[in-house]
Amino acid sequence: VSALEFRNFLYDIPKKSTMTNEQNKVLQSAFFQHIYNLLFAEKSGPRLASFLYEVNDDRISTLLQV
Repeated sequence: VSALEFRNFLYDIPKKSTMTNEQNKVLQSAFFQHIYNLLFAEKSGPRLASFLYEVNDDRISTLLQV
């Protein structure tokens, strides 16, 4: 999977086909805020797709304390 494919996949997770682009942007924003909160205890952070694509599994486990 390329970085672009991963990014597109990540952005598609919260999308709903029955909603408008504007409604989907709201869902995406909330989705990313939840992920940032889980990983960093913040509402925002680094570009998530790039970060998750580059970081290794051990680092994610450490951030999630799993």
